[in-house]
Amino acid sequence: MNQGSVNPRYPKKEKVLTVVGAFFVTPETVSALDRNRCPFCQEYAHDGRRQQMSSVLTQKMKSEINKGFIGRRSSCILHQSDDAKGRCQNVPFGGNNPNPRYNSTDNGPEHSARTHGGTTPFRGEKMTTYEGGVRVPMMVMWKDKIKGGKTLQGIQAHMDIFTTLAAAAGVPDVAEKLEKERKQPIDGVNNLEYWLGNTDKSNRNNFIYYHESDIRAVRINQWKMHFQTSEDYYAPYVKQKFPIMYNIHFDPYESFDNITDRSDILQRKQFINEPMQELLTEHIESLVKYPPVQKAASFDFSEIIKQLQQGKQ
Repeated sequence: MNQGSVNPRYPKKEKVLTVVGAFFVTPETVSALDRNRCPFCQEYAHDGRRQQMSSVLTQKMKSEINKGFIGRRSSCILHQSDDAKGRCQNVPFGGNNPNPRYNSTDNGPEHSARTHGGTTPFRGEKMTTYEGGVRVPMMVMWKDKIKGGKTLQGIQAHMDIFTTLAAAAGVPDVAEKLEKERKQPIDGVNNLEYWLGNTDKSNRNNFIYYHESDIRAVRINQWKMHFQTSEDYYAPYVKQKFPIMYNIHFDPYESFDNITDRSDILQRKQFINEPMQELLTEHIESLVKYPPVQKAASFDFSEIIKQLQQGKQ
């Protein structure tokens, strides 16, 4: 647990408490949250993504399996995750309000892993930049704040969660503050009004699809361009002579990709090129102004061999 700086919007005795849990939400975690009674972000990073491959189970869950209450180990993972989240659901947010909660995941399923993976109706899977590799579900709950049963169709990235939760805690301009005070740019946008239903438009209208340190695709509104493509977890990325373009609203499964389809959309939608170029230019300029701290790790064995030959670890 790390106690951060004092939030000027709250009494000086209250601090922003960030709790990061790896596998379990312990009684000590709940006690600390309840005791501080201040805005907090509790990240519960459950390892259920591995399911029966390597998940660590609590003694309580093991006992329920042994007693026959839970028939499958994968079902037990869901029970364990639900049990942990339930422990924190009634801890006040800022001392008064119920805590906003969200559920999501980091990437699409690893379909190639068969029974240990998952499936998706979208094209591609984990390690690809087709929608099947990147698009994930997300559920948000905030009692008396967010109306239940509503589905939002706007674009949102996980990097928007930090800025949006910061706004919920009373700091709507956290990105501007960090850039001004710490020279640290934040790519996330504040989407709180969108979550609350006060606007029907997301503050994000674009997304840049990275794989490792390379830009493989880019999207603005419903238009998506692929510069390099990979069909599955193990397939190499193939550089395209001309970008492959899709209208994600019309073709969410990215299926219209024969020569006629590609030629037709590229010829008819050339106006998309200019905003795409502006977005990428702005993004690259930000990387020059604020160089990345490190490059992404590579899982390309040919690149690893090159690094070893050059004496790099």
